[in-house]
Amino acid sequence: MVANERKAEEPSPRTAEEPSPRTAEEPSPRTAEEHSRESHSHGGRLHSTAHNANVCMHRLAHEAEAELAAVKVQAVLRGKKIRKAVAHAHVVSSTKKAFKRLRPHKGHYFHGGFPGAPVHSSVEHALSCMPEDASCYERMRDQCLNFMLTHQHFFLALAATFLVIFVIDICVLIFVGWGAIFGIGIIGFNPDCDLKNYPAENVTFEGNAQYPPQVNGQYVAEYCNLNQRIFNYCIKVIVLIMTYINILPLPWRIAITVDAWEEVLGVSSRETGVGLDFYGRETESMWFHIPSAKRASIALLEMFASLFQVLNCIFCLYYWPYLQTQTWPGSFLINFPVAISISCAIAAGIKLGKEEKKLVREQPERFPEPISAHLMAAFRKWKAGKSGKPLFATLKEALDEIKADAEEKGHPKAVMLLEIGAIKSSPHSSV
Repeated sequence: MVANERKAEEPSPRTAEEPSPRTAEEPSPRTAEEHSRESHSHGGRLHSTAHNANVCMHRLAHEAEAELAAVKVQAVLRGKKIRKAVAHAHVVSSTKKAFKRLRPHKGHYFHGGFPGAPVHSSVEHALSCMPEDASCYERMRDQCLNFMLTHQHFFLALAATFLVIFVIDICVLIFVGWGAIFGIGIIGFNPDCDLKNYPAENVTFEGNAQYPPQVNGQYVAEYCNLNQRIFNYCIKVIVLIMTYINILPLPWRIAITVDAWEEVLGVSSRETGVGLDFYGRETESMWFHIPSAKRASIALLEMFASLFQVLNCIFCLYYWPYLQTQTWPGSFLINFPVAISISCAIAAGIKLGKEEKKLVREQPERFPEPISAHLMAAFRKWKAGKSGKPLFATLKEALDEIKADAEEKGHPKAVMLLEIGAIKSSPHSSV
């Protein structure tokens, strides 16, 4: 047993493949060197990592600054775009409000029409609340007038376009008219009108600046210069614009003519009288406060103005060449209808203006003075030197007084552009 115990205490032999274990107290020299190298290498890596981190931080900072600058630039650009869009929206809104002011509003009355408007401003009150017993004619009338009223902004834009064309056309007409009528500043002379090309004994009419010459009793050309041709075109443009202005309000003119003459002749199926609209209801529209006889005569004159203007346009288009517009019968058939049309329109305007001024004078609280009267008074005050201010400041002061007076009396405080006046509908009005 003792031998066995000794044998057990003896360390067992190790194979060559198994390394002998080393105690912790005896580190090998190779491990220390490696540890030193690893320490130096680790320190270098830490330094390199710190340097790379600093570089990355600087790069990120620069990128952040660049992104921030780009964001600021975009914000500035967006701000400019927003301000520009807001400015455009303000212009559009102001223009829309201006166009709306040219139309009658519900609850308010604007009297006094303007060229290019399809209906009178009294029509909105007259068409509101169609009764159930309306006749076929009344329904057709109201639908037509409501269409005109609904699309009035389009007609206003069209009127503004025609106004620009009209002004340009007048300028061209003045420029070429001297050559067409007086022979001054002729351009584009037509060689057919040169009398040297014809034997003297065959010339029966030497002509003048307005007419081509006649040879053997026949005009040698339709025009003698470019002035006459352009003059002819300009006249036709004016005729077409004037015809449009007279045709557009024709439905309204027909409606008021029928209504007024039915009342005058006593054949109306509705209640009639001063201050009653198409359906015999009380209204604040100024047109219906004019006596029926005066309304009938004004409406008839406006109808004649439209009809004769249409005749003028028909003959102007039928006698198209310049020569036919200057000789018989074209000259008479073109000029006579337009003279009647203009005379009727002027007469109707004068009569309507007198009646409206009379209502304003008799009922100032109901029908206030037109803005044009206040502006003219301010202009005369400035011209006489009594205002002590520039013209613009004087007119602005007059408009401010109108606004203050309107607010005090409960009228609309917005200053109209082309309206002649505004009042608040009375509580007893049915429209």
